[in-house]
Amino acid sequence: MQEIKIVVKNPEGLRVRFAGILMKQIKKYNCTTMIGKNGQNVKATNLYRIIDLDVKCGDTVTVTTDGAQEIVAAEELQAVMEKYL
Repeated sequence: MQEIKIVVKNPEGLRVRFAGILMKQIKKYNCTTMIGKNGQNVKATNLYRIIDLDVKCGDTVTVTTDGAQEIVAAEELQAVMEKYL
């Protein structure tokens, strides 16, 4: 299992537009991906659950990947999240 932490710098936080970009990236990998805030984790392929996390600017988001492609998935997701968040 791989874990990355990102501090959200985007003034809008994690909203529908970025959640869609994130989900599209996640579907490329053969692994299970979870995203969480303050100990609440949700499957990162569920748009509504991601939005329910209510991630705002300044929050720390944790992404975990587990499976056959967990390392490459974590590295690429971190790059995408740093670009957009």
